[in-house]
Amino acid sequence: MAKFLKLQYPFASISPEFFMRKSEISLVELNSSTNTFKSFPNPVRDNIIFQFNSSKSGQYVVSIYNMQGKLVRSINSADKGGFTSLNVNTENLQTGMYFTKITLINNGKPEIHTGKIVVQK
Repeated sequence: MAKFLKLQYPFASISPEFFMRKSEISLVELNSSTNTFKSFPNPVRDNIIFQFNSSKSGQYVVSIYNMQGKLVRSINSADKGGFTSLNVNTENLQTGMYFTKITLINNGKPEIHTGKIVVQK
């Protein structure tokens, strides 16, 4: 389990992991004062699980981008607050590295958490 500090921006927090290049990552965990984020397994074959714990209800968007920055998958839903676990099918993704972005919108203010995943078929 790896923990990373986040760089704070006016409307977002971005993990340094977003900018690091590694061939394999077993687990990414991002912590803030209100939320904990995990994605596993990594590398992934057919399904990846995103988990987060939010102290407030709101909307969330999970986005997956290829290395060219093209959005290849997006999931929008409501969060009641508390623990959320989302299973995302990655069967249609080709082998390679992808960036992930989880956007939580609480009281009109977005909080953005980023990471990367490796798809291996």
